[in-house]
Amino acid sequence: MKAVELDGIRINMVDAGDTTAKLEKQVGGKLETIMIRDGGVMICDREAMPKDLPYNNIASLIAGTAVYGKALIVGGSHEKFEDVPEQYVILLSFPEVYFQ
Repeated sequence: MKAVELDGIRINMVDAGDTTAKLEKQVGGKLETIMIRDGGVMICDREAMPKDLPYNNIASLIAGTAVYGKALIVGGSHEKFEDVPEQYVILLSFPEVYFQ
């Protein structure tokens, strides 16, 4: 499954895998999902803050809540994930356009 990875100031397209175990490995811990606008789902580590992982500025702006550590943006719902929706791919080249 294709995902946009938000890791600090780095934004990349990654193959995040299609199982819970692979997604947990990608974000570094137990999954937390945050529904975001336009059919997106942000996946992050539920225990990132107690692990003292850094605050993720970009992910927090998109999610509208504090996000720590690495985050992924995919499509779908809380239970079934799909490839990242096209509207989030712009983050790879022109993140400032997304926030307008």
